[in-house]
Amino acid sequence: ERSSAGLVAYTLINGDDNILAEWTRLLIPEALGPLLSTLVSEPKTFNIVETNDDRIKIEKDEALLMQQLALCKVIHWLGNEHIMSAEQKAATRQMQKALERMNPN
Repeated sequence: ERSSAGLVAYTLINGDDNILAEWTRLLIPEALGPLLSTLVSEPKTFNIVETNDDRIKIEKDEALLMQQLALCKVIHWLGNEHIMSAEQKAATRQMQKALERMNPN
């Protein structure tokens, strides 16, 4: 079974921060928990195919760094000053419920 963590991390790192921040903020805990779980899973080597059909191989160490950076971005997006000042209780509850749902059991 191949992990999608690297590809998810790559997408979060290279996507539009404004769009991804809003998307992340709107995730329900049942979706946010698995996203966080994916980002903390065992990193694996993966390939990216660019628009000109060039393949880039991302090694395990690089995948780990991407996953860590993506996890930091997600946490930042959920806890940035604007959201926490306007919706502190909701954001805190969203994160708590998401953490509870990181384990599929």
